[in-house]
Amino acid sequence: MDTSTLTKISLVASVLSTPVLAYHGYRRTGTVGNALLWGILGAIVWPITVPVALAQGYGKQVSKTVPVAGLGCGCSRGKRR
Repeated sequence: MDTSTLTKISLVASVLSTPVLAYHGYRRTGTVGNALLWGILGAIVWPITVPVALAQGYGKQVSKTVPVAGLGCGCSRGKRR
């Protein structure tokens, strides 16, 4: 492939991934700031952000009930029976 062809492919992928990833960022958290961040990162580093968005579950909301390790995780450490 010629360099100009690769440049065109990269440009098209960047342009197409921007709104797609902005939508993902908005649906994920419901904030416009996250939508802008995902959109900008999608334009700049789309080969990284597209797989990350797919791994997170495209457009899935963040679970707000995920326990943080050691903070009310419900584990039996330190409990007496």
